[in-house]
Amino acid sequence: MSANFITSYPAWYILLCLGLALVYAGVLYFRNQIINPEKGQHWLKYLLAGFRFLAVFFIALMLLEPLLLYTRNETEKPLLVLAIDNSESMVSSKDSQQIKEKLTATYRKMESELSDQFEVVSYTFGSTANASENPTFKEKETDISALLNTVRNAYDGRPLGAIVMATDGIFNKGSNPYYTAREMKAPFFSFAYGDTTVRSDFLIATIRTNTIAYLGNTFPVVVDVTARKCPSSAFKIQIYKDGVLLEEQSGQINGNPFSETFNFMLKASEKGTQGYQVRISRLAGEKTYTNNQKDFFIEVIDGRQKILCLAPAPHPDLSAFKQSLADNENYELILKTGEMPSAAECKKYDLVILHQWFSTAAHKTFAETLKAQKTPVLYVLGKQSNVSLFNGMIGTTAIRGNNGSFNQSTAAANNSFSLFELSEESRTAVSQFPPLSCPFGKYEIPQPERALFTQKIGVVNSKEAMWYLQDDEGYRSGFIAGEGYWKWWLSNFEKMSNHNACKELMAKTVQYLAIKTDKRKFRLSPVQPSFNENEPVAFQAEVYNDNYEATTREEVSLELKSESGKVYPYTFSSQGDGYRLNAGIMAPGKYSYKGKTIISGKSESISGTVVVKPLQLEYTESLANHSLLRQMATSTGGAVLKPENTDAMIEALKTLPSAKPVIYSEQTFKDLIHQKWLFFVMVMLLAVEWGIRKWLGSY
Repeated sequence: MSANFITSYPAWYILLCLGLALVYAGVLYFRNQIINPEKGQHWLKYLLAGFRFLAVFFIALMLLEPLLLYTRNETEKPLLVLAIDNSESMVSSKDSQQIKEKLTATYRKMESELSDQFEVVSYTFGSTANASENPTFKEKETDISALLNTVRNAYDGRPLGAIVMATDGIFNKGSNPYYTAREMKAPFFSFAYGDTTVRSDFLIATIRTNTIAYLGNTFPVVVDVTARKCPSSAFKIQIYKDGVLLEEQSGQINGNPFSETFNFMLKASEKGTQGYQVRISRLAGEKTYTNNQKDFFIEVIDGRQKILCLAPAPHPDLSAFKQSLADNENYELILKTGEMPSAAECKKYDLVILHQWFSTAAHKTFAETLKAQKTPVLYVLGKQSNVSLFNGMIGTTAIRGNNGSFNQSTAAANNSFSLFELSEESRTAVSQFPPLSCPFGKYEIPQPERALFTQKIGVVNSKEAMWYLQDDEGYRSGFIAGEGYWKWWLSNFEKMSNHNACKELMAKTVQYLAIKTDKRKFRLSPVQPSFNENEPVAFQAEVYNDNYEATTREEVSLELKSESGKVYPYTFSSQGDGYRLNAGIMAPGKYSYKGKTIISGKSESISGTVVVKPLQLEYTESLANHSLLRQMATSTGGAVLKPENTDAMIEALKTLPSAKPVIYSEQTFKDLIHQKWLFFVMVMLLAVEWGIRKWLGSY
């Protein structure tokens, strides 16, 4: 650290201060006889004059507001990042222990010889980057960009001398590292591992399919296969589930390179996460057979809501209702005519449509039972309906003054309706459809804004409800006041050449009425239906008391059971208003789980399955990507060398322009008048002077 004296005044002012102090001391001690020669020696006069000179000079100097400028220089070495690719592809054809030992020895030598010039930091990278120098070569994914971003974030603002990677250049996660490397403005060097020799290999390149399928439906599976340097030969591609062959197709390799796409349609026959395996034929002379099979998983859900449509007799409306929902995979409509199932049987349905109901007292009793057990109902009134029996079924809704006659009413859209959005095209189309036969009378409904359509008789909008929906403290129901929906179905196609308006109208209505409300007091599920084998398996749970208030007082336990029968017990920990469990990394496979707790003295349990998927990305591509490494090196001023060229790598790093240290200077200003030592110096000078003069008897 160095210090400099500066002031805002011209430098000759300091000479003025010196002159002033010199004149003052001279006048005081040499013009006047302050010291008696008989009592003291003449040298004391010069000493005391010097004390007074210094004291006066310092006091005058303070009037110039002088500053001290402190300068501190700090030398910072550039960073040298030594990174090792920790993925499985690094040892796909070699011994991992041998590579680990050689790499460790190489990097220790580099650190020893370059530590004077660089600050050396070590990393391993796979799906993520970690500050470590001990690779295991067990990572299932390779994300080179993750390494670059981690280094950039950790050492932002620090001089980066170079990044040295030991890798095969294969990446299967994250963005292309070439573009990330160009943004970092640091040279990239690589020890190039892996085999770039194109060998005979027949592999499954990609599998494309849905992540979710509905129970009972079919779903597509698209498989891309690739062959390199393989002889012309026939092959088979097969799809298995639980060891059982489901589908098989044949192909013929007829070129180099060769690629072909195969399309399959599979049926989702079981609910839950289902695992499938694609296999292709093994050809003689292949480099590896690991990439000749690949697994994929589908979450099969029974998401279709079941709808029961009951009618005393056949009617064209029933067919139109069914066709309106036939193409919607979210709904399954079961039609029954001339029979009345038990109300208990109707509990398994998400919605019951009662078409032209209330012709008998038994119909009234049945409808009241459905209402009591909170089964959503859509009533369709027609010429066979006894309107007086319908009154009171939907809250306080009633049709007064009905004399058995009917109006021919077209639909008028209610602009105040807001329970769901119906497209403007459908609203306009419905208003042009033929009239329905609607019961005559005064419609008393508790909430007129819940009428999707009102009745228009001729050119007069009567404001009487035609299509009405109700939510009574969570219990939803509704009515269609009129028969003849089948005319709408035909008219829709006649006017628009499609049935989109009718389909949307019925789908939105059913969706509103059949919405499911989860009333369980104990809820438990994995945070996602499946996990990769390098991801921790996590669960979440919620517990509610009798007032449906979330609580964390109860203990929640979980048992995971593997396909081999091994059981893993866990206990949840509370987190906020719920529970959370991290079961850690699990081996690939399907696990059944069962969660338990006790609520108000009653045992509650939930069971299900969760899948841990094997990651096979590192075996899909066996050809090292050294061209990527060369691109990164060329664009940043680095180099790609063979693993045995350690000395050449060290020499290249030593001569880098970025290998020079960076010197940072820090300057600090301090007022000289605030320096305590100066105050004590001035006090000491004046005190000593005064003391000596007193001792000599001078005044």
